[in-house]
Amino acid sequence: MAACLLGTCLLAPVAADAAGMPEVDMAVRVKDYARAVKLLQPLAAKGDPEAEYRLAGFYRMGSGVEKNHETAVSWLRRAARQGYVKAEYNLGVMYENGWGVSLDQIMAEQWFRKA
Repeated sequence: MAACLLGTCLLAPVAADAAGMPEVDMAVRVKDYARAVKLLQPLAAKGDPEAEYRLAGFYRMGSGVEKNHETAVSWLRRAARQGYVKAEYNLGVMYENGWGVSLDQIMAEQWFRKA
């Protein structure tokens, strides 16, 4: 389940009300991940938790950007602090596996419980 949440599920089109998300979904459908990242960045910078979460997925997988777990964790934290449940769970996964952060089972459990 974690692999799905951290991988392709983050890249899959999802329904969203945020302006620009339909364009992101279209870019993902045609596997233009660099364009999807470019479209997500301003939304994430404005604090849209779904955009932050989805952008984390691209950094986690290295799709459209260079793979960078530390950057993925940073975006997940931003979304998780806004109560975005998928980000909370995935932040727990990152701590559980030591991806982009020090391995920390206590932090992992805290994020899992919060989600």
